[in-house]
Amino acid sequence: DVREIKSKFPKATVNDVLLTVMTMTLRRYYDACNEPLPALMRGIFPINLRTATDPKEITSVMGNNFGSGKFAFELGYKSPVELLRSVQRQLDWIKSKPTPLIERELLKRAIPALLGSEDGRKLAKDLILDVY
Repeated sequence: DVREIKSKFPKATVNDVLLTVMTMTLRRYYDACNEPLPALMRGIFPINLRTATDPKEITSVMGNNFGSGKFAFELGYKSPVELLRSVQRQLDWIKSKPTPLIERELLKRAIPALLGSEDGRKLAKDLILDVY
């Protein structure tokens, strides 16, 4: 249980535990397949951008307010406890930077501008179709 693990590590967040477990799962997968660990594996995770004063805003204006952080999976970890501490440090560092907020603000402005032109709509359609 995520909350049980979280309770054993002061200041750990649910994301800390989830990304630790995900890292361990990826490592087990590579070990089970007898595959070498990749030198670098990255992922993206959500970051809540609401402030402590935002709860009133939640009830008056519903909607998502999150950004994304880029996470490096440390597959060469030595122990689960060491890994969790390392994940905590990495996530704390990522969340302390303005990058997620800046990226969100840029996207909020770029997407409507992009979709406002025929070329922009074609580009967006091509990008979406390339994903699938």
